[in-house]
Formats: sequence, structure tokens, C-alpha cells
Amino acid sequence: MQQLVNLQFYDGDEFKHGKCWLAGLPKIKDPATLADDPVDHLIVCPEHHFTSISNYLCNDLKVIEPSRLYSLSDL
Repeated sequence: MQQLVNLQFYDGDEFKHGKCWLAGLPKIKDPATLADDPVDHLIVCPEHHFTSISNYLCNDLKVIEPSRLYSLSDL
């Protein structure tokens, strides 16, 4: 049985909000929207920024639990 995945993209760069990486993909959202629209798991793709992004999301915005945050290499 195939699982459905609700894929969303987030970026702290305001310039990217509302735009798409590629045609047909969901629009990029502001990470602050995670407070109102939480996700089950969040994967941080720029691994060299994992620590700063993790601190921002968990400590500053308080929008995600550390246990639900992964770097791309964790997969």
C-alpha cells in the first residue's frame, strides 16, 4: 500500500515566500506559519545550517519539537 505524503517547503528568506522551487510543487512558506499549521516531521536540507535552523525553529519560534526535526543525512 502506498503512503500519501503531504510535502511542504519552508524558507526563512521572505523573497522566496509564495514562490515555487519547480512548477507544480507547493509554494514556499514562512517557517513562522508552522505555529498555526504544524507538521509531523521536518527535514532540513542545507545540512551545514542544521544547528542554526534547529535553534531558530525550536528555541526562537517554538514551532517544532527537536524530536521531529531531521537533517537530510538522517534519512
